Amino acid sequence: MVGISRDPLLRLSALLPADAETVRAATAALRLSNAQKARLMAALPDEVTVDLDMTPAAARAALYQIGRQAFRDRIERAWAMDLGQGETAGALIALADHWVRPEFPIGGADLKAMGLGPSPRMGRVLAQLEAWWVAHDFPETGLEEQLAALVSKSDRA
Repeated sequence: MVGISRDPLLRLSALLPADAETVRAATAALRLSNAQKARLMAALPDEVTVDLDMTPAAARAALYQIGRQAFRDRIERAWAMDLGQGETAGALIALADHWVRPEFPIGGADLKAMGLGPSPRMGRVLAQLEAWWVAHDFPETGLEEQLAALVSKSDRA
């Protein structure tokens, strides 16, 4: 990773395979702190896809889900595997550095106002609405309509 990062933890991450057990064993053997272990684990691939071919909307969704540090670390790991992608990696890192994570504008009080009381159903509806919001690149409009549709759908279920 010469020329990419001076961060020793990121350099270690690039040397380790993308295997959680191996990373856990390495962090134990090296006697790394819990914070360092957590950062190395967060840099590993999981259900949130981060790669150098992602669109800006997909990058924002990943940033929302895993946070700036894990996103940057995953991009830099991908860049270390394909050094010819420096411009692409740089653009994604710049996006991460300048993007402000929006706050999900709907909460339990909004669902209570629609007649939905605290319950697992309320949690499911909120989770589905947030997933829709993230998948549609955090729109400022349409949330109320989508919420009404999800509540109506959950009434029928």
